[in-house]
Amino acid sequence: MDYFEQLRQGGPSYLVYGDEPTSYAIHCRDPDNDSVVLEFQTVASEAKAHEDGEWEVQLGPSGGFTGRPIPGWQGRVYLMASLVKQRL
Repeated sequence: MDYFEQLRQGGPSYLVYGDEPTSYAIHCRDPDNDSVVLEFQTVASEAKAHEDGEWEVQLGPSGGFTGRPIPGWQGRVYLMASLVKQRL
């Protein structure tokens, strides 16, 4: 199973929405829990790093995130990402 299909299965820090063959979204499971938000940042960053020309990762807005600092994370906090398979 490739990376993006494995990501589609879900994980402890995120929920998966949409089940289209060419797209789906992942959302932070608990935006009020700093450790879950931090874990989701790692998942989203890794997904972005795995972009391969076939899949594109679009990190979404913070979705109303309060802007509080997350221990262990610097930079913008994302609470969702869209994953889109490019048509080749």
